[in-house]
Amino acid sequence: AAQGLRVRVLNCFERTLVADAPLPVAPGAELKWVGFGPHDELYAVDSEGRTLGLQRSYGFSFVSLGRHRSHWPVCVSGAKLMAVALRAGEKYPTTTPMPTTVGLPLAPALLRSQKTAADEGAASMEAATLMAQFKLD
Repeated sequence: AAQGLRVRVLNCFERTLVADAPLPVAPGAELKWVGFGPHDELYAVDSEGRTLGLQRSYGFSFVSLGRHRSHWPVCVSGAKLMAVALRAGEKYPTTTPMPTTVGLPLAPALLRSQKTAADEGAASMEAATLMAQFKLD
């Protein structure tokens, strides 16, 4: 069933609606986690493990930043999703002993027609630039 989720960005000081955007959860998936990064950027993770970031530079639309299926999200720090690894079949992490978090890289998916060493370097630089843009928005 479609959830039809939306995100509204409000300017509380001016009492205005800044943006109203759909939150594109994968078909058949459910919203698993929503949180803010260190620079007030909004992130979401669905039950398929797809990580999304709300990007102001693209008209307040969500950008896919990776897929981390076997992890439970905790927070975003820098360009990493901090998460707890789940054991096979687990939906939630155990709480005792206290689980250890790992940093999973966040990077937008970039299309490339051919892969050469120069393309890989350019793709890496482009991904880093787009991730830095999240902090500037």
